[in-house]
Amino acid sequence: MDSCIFCDKLLENGEPTVKLGKKGCDNINKISSDRHKEIFTAPGQTVHHDCRRDFINLKSTRWKISLNVDPEISDTERDLRSSKPLFKFKDNCLFCGQTAKNYKRKRGYDVVCVRTLDFQSSVETACRERNDKWGEEVFNRIQMAHSDLHAADAVYHAQCNSNFRTGKQMPQTIATTPEDNLKKRKTSYAGRPKNDTAENGFQEIMLKIEKNRKQISIADVVREMEKICGVENTYSIVHMKKKILDYFGKSVLFTEEEGKPSILTFRDNISSILHTFYNRRGKENKEEEKKSIISTAAQLIKEDIKLITSKDIYYPSAEEMESETSNADYVPRSLRIFLNSLFSEADCITKISAIGHAIIQATRPRSVIAPLQIGLGIQMHHHFGSRFLVDTLYNLGFCSSYSEVQKFEMNAAASRSTENENDSQSFVQFVADNVDHNIRSLDGFGTFHGMGIISASTPGIKTARAVPRTNPSIKEITALAKINIKFYKEQSNSFRQLKYEVLKKREMGNETWKLDLLSKICWPLKLSASWSAIMHKTSGSYPGQSNITFLPMIDLNPSDESCIYTTLHFVCKEAKKNKCTPILTFDQPLYWKAMTIVQNEPTTSSLKCLVLKLGGFHAEMSFIGSIGYLMSGSGLMNIFETVYASTAVSYIS
Repeated sequence: MDSCIFCDKLLENGEPTVKLGKKGCDNINKISSDRHKEIFTAPGQTVHHDCRRDFINLKSTRWKISLNVDPEISDTERDLRSSKPLFKFKDNCLFCGQTAKNYKRKRGYDVVCVRTLDFQSSVETACRERNDKWGEEVFNRIQMAHSDLHAADAVYHAQCNSNFRTGKQMPQTIATTPEDNLKKRKTSYAGRPKNDTAENGFQEIMLKIEKNRKQISIADVVREMEKICGVENTYSIVHMKKKILDYFGKSVLFTEEEGKPSILTFRDNISSILHTFYNRRGKENKEEEKKSIISTAAQLIKEDIKLITSKDIYYPSAEEMESETSNADYVPRSLRIFLNSLFSEADCITKISAIGHAIIQATRPRSVIAPLQIGLGIQMHHHFGSRFLVDTLYNLGFCSSYSEVQKFEMNAAASRSTENENDSQSFVQFVADNVDHNIRSLDGFGTFHGMGIISASTPGIKTARAVPRTNPSIKEITALAKINIKFYKEQSNSFRQLKYEVLKKREMGNETWKLDLLSKICWPLKLSASWSAIMHKTSGSYPGQSNITFLPMIDLNPSDESCIYTTLHFVCKEAKKNKCTPILTFDQPLYWKAMTIVQNEPTTSSLKCLVLKLGGFHAEMSFIGSIGYLMSGSGLMNIFETVYASTAVSYIS
């Protein structure tokens, strides 16, 4: 029988044991080296549970702790530390031991919770590297948490954590309790106490701006400070401008325009551009002077283009592409002035917007998606489906690339759901018929012949979904438009062929003579209204334009009963989502099979609520066909052939 590596006793059945893993062995080997013990473990060994627990706990008296602690620390000092109040992980900082709470709805000192196990192991390593009094105190607190700070909900000051890891001493600002600091601030001076968090965040942002020395809006500076310090410690736009002026002085300039945010610009940037232009102006001839003027204007316009907010997360919406005002506002004011001075036409807003978008896209090809650029590419691909045409326009700088258009179509398909937002209770009618694709093949094989489904809504349902700019895969797109195939099995016992019922003859009295009598009386008295007057008297509001939604296709033979059966169930499911009655229109062959399937379904089937309709063209053909059947041989077919083709007349009559 094996023995425990800690106590050298046999592992009896009555005592609890534990099997060591790789992480546990690494921890034990580290503690063994700190204790100067020759105990080395390997994964898979079995030891006593109590022995392992006592060996890991550095406060246990079973094994003497031999950390390299400063020998000047005496036992009396340890007694004094033990007389301190009880340490609470939820309320006290792990490093300094002081209270870590927020006061008066303000953030106070940065208080952070321990969220990972890596944080604990890194702090233990820092304790060994420091090898001082503060490191021993923190190491002892970690052992009090039974090697799990995350479970103990431990908290710490961010500044204490930074000082502890970098080898510095405890911060003086929190060497005492936060309550004492607040009292000192109130008694020392009158006014608002200094916010160290906001000041540190402001200094960090100013260093970045001073290093880059680029134009930036004050609103962007405020948003950057919110990310660093939080909303409660962020300056307002007015206060931020005052702080920036105090920091930089006269070396910065604020450019303000009505309706637009203030822009921070360094005077050195403007002066360097103008100074270069002035030096060239005096030394060079007129041609070079023109070049310098154009180069200076281009640099100023380019600076304004860099200030355009990047919108590469979402594609521009259809409203942005269609709106003339939105496209014009997208172009910076300096570029609009430049282009407007070039064009001689009176009304050339569309051309200015198109050329302006092309210039912006060429200046920032990766970080900006210009609305007119992507819109033109989508339109050309939709109407012509030519990669050569789209790539040619892209190379000329007029639209987006073919790959970007394909990426938009994939994102649009992935973001579009088959469920309509039928909040206005529109009338929804589904239509299904066979669809063929890629029929122009050399051998006639490999074509797609399946069931296509659409839904018509009246009035139309308008959805405004933003299309995200991501990288969806083909599997993700196909999963969104997946229809589960339901195989149809005929019920041989109760199967019934579809037959038309004999209509009962209804005896109705002729009441039309009253209308003739009314017209004979009203006509001499001129009381009858003309046709235009009757149309004017009609009442009712226009319901609105209908729209068509393309639904997924079924890759089965449309004449197959399983394909029709799957279509019926899919339409019932979509109608339930749209909170409407399932109404489905088929042509004559599919209508006959669908009606047979619905008729043979049990009474509890969900297909019993389905309303099947025969297509309007086929209903008209059936009506004319009944006349042709009765009038066969009377010359009616010859009359039809003067209007319709001879091959079509045989099907009509």
